[in-house]
Amino acid sequence: MAPDQGWKIYVGTLTTIVPATAAVCARFLARWIAGIPYWWDDWMVVIALIDCWAMAGLRLAEVIYLGQGQHSADLPSETVVKFLKSFIAVQMLYFIDVVSTKAAFLFLYYRIFGVNLWFRRILYFIAALLVAFFIACPTVAVAGCHPVSYFWNRNQAGSCINETNFFRWNGIANVILDFIIFCLPIPMTFRLNATLRQKLIICSMFALGFFVCVVSIIRIIVFGDQRKDDMTWSTTDSATWSSIEQALSIICICLPTLRPLFRSLWGSTLDNESNQRNKYQSDSRSKTPSNGIALSRLNSSGEADSTAEFARLSNNEDRDDDDDDESRSRSLHGSNDGHANLHNT
Repeated sequence: MAPDQGWKIYVGTLTTIVPATAAVCARFLARWIAGIPYWWDDWMVVIALIDCWAMAGLRLAEVIYLGQGQHSADLPSETVVKFLKSFIAVQMLYFIDVVSTKAAFLFLYYRIFGVNLWFRRILYFIAALLVAFFIACPTVAVAGCHPVSYFWNRNQAGSCINETNFFRWNGIANVILDFIIFCLPIPMTFRLNATLRQKLIICSMFALGFFVCVVSIIRIIVFGDQRKDDMTWSTTDSATWSSIEQALSIICICLPTLRPLFRSLWGSTLDNESNQRNKYQSDSRSKTPSNGIALSRLNSSGEADSTAEFARLSNNEDRDDDDDDESRSRSLHGSNDGHANLHNT
C-alpha cells in the first residue's frame, strides 16, 4: 500500500477550524449580550472565517480527490496537474485569510485606542504595509512562473522563481507583521488606570497572539522539506501548519471580546469585583490626579464606553493632540453610522 500522510490535513484542519468557528459565534453573541454595535473588526473576522472554511474545504478535497499526502510518483499525472492548479487557489485563499485577520486586529485597536493621534498614525502605517503585502504576495504567487501554466506543466518552455524561497520569505514577512501587531496594544495597556493584575490580564489576552507567531515559525521551517518533483507529498506539513495558523489567528482575535459572555455566566461575582474596583478608583481620583489612561468607565464588556475614555492620555506631551481627539470623539458620538456609534468596544 502506498504511503499516505493525508491524515495530517484532517487533524490540523478540523481540530482548529471548529474551535475558530465557535469563537466567532461566541464573539457575536457577546456583542449582542452587551449591546455593542458590530463594526469592521467583526466583519473582518467573518470574512476570515468564511475564507478559512473555503481553504479547509479545498485542502480536504485535495486529500480526498487529488492525492495530497501521497507521493506524486504513485499518482496519475492528470491528478498531479489538478493538484498543482488547486495549490495556486489555496495560496490565494491563504493570503486573503492572512490579511483579513490582521485587518481585524487593526480595526479592534482603532476602536479601543484610536482616539490617540500617534497610535492612529501607527495603525495607518501598519495598514499600508498590510496592503502592500496583499498586493505583492498574490501577484508573485500567480506570476512567479512564465508562462503561468509552467507551474503545473513543465513539458514546455518556461521558468519559475524559487517557490520554496518565496514561501519562506512571505512567511517571514507574515511573522514580522504579526509580531508588530501583537505588540502594539501592550504599551497602551500599561498606561491604564488599573491594578497590575488587571493590566497583566488585559495584556495576556492580546499576547495570546504570540502563539500564532510560533506556529508561523514552524510553518516556515517545514518549507525546507518542500520538493518540486513531489509537491503532493512534500507540501502536506506546510499545508497543515498553514491551516492551524489561520484558525488560531481567528481564535486570538475573538478572545478579547468575549468578556460579556463570561459575565452573563458568572456575572454576580464579577459585578461585585467591578463595584469594589470602581469605588476604589473613584476614591483614588478624588485624592490624586492621574497620568494614565482612564479605565473607570468600562462597560459590561470590560471594554471602554468610548475610545476617547479608554485611550485618552492626560500627559503633557499629548495635550496638543487632545483638542483634535475630543473633536473626533464628539463627531463619533454625534453621527449615526456604524463607525460613529462606538460608545462600546
